[in-house]
Amino acid sequence: MGKTSNENNLSKEDIGRLYNYLCMYEREIKYSYGKFDFNDVAFQEFCKDNQIAPKNGRSHLPNKFAFNAEKPKRAQTNDMAHHLLRHIRNAIAHGLVTKKGKMLYWKDYNVNMKETMNGCIREDLYWSFLDKLIKTKH
Repeated sequence: MGKTSNENNLSKEDIGRLYNYLCMYEREIKYSYGKFDFNDVAFQEFCKDNQIAPKNGRSHLPNKFAFNAEKPKRAQTNDMAHHLLRHIRNAIAHGLVTKKGKMLYWKDYNVNMKETMNGCIREDLYWSFLDKLIKTKH
């Protein structure tokens, strides 16, 4: 796992994996709003077993995400999982993912520079967390 000289302290492997997610988001996730299940039992159990608060960023848990998730006007459901996947995509695309030690930190902002996501998660949990979240698609 080679380090690169970047201000976000991401390795070459980190950058490659994050870029692969961007590509997957554009091809497979972007247009799938309403098809994910944030309350999926396997996803929620994974979060509980690994002390991850997937929505409540004020949690005492060490791994957490807090994010805005407003239902689009024409949508029949509020797809929380898709909102989080979009915020993760934005954080990557805008260079707002940083690594400190074994933790990954995430930020996203709206066009008015208001923070819309804030998260931190152990690097060794992140990819499994993301995989479980994506697999909630039905």
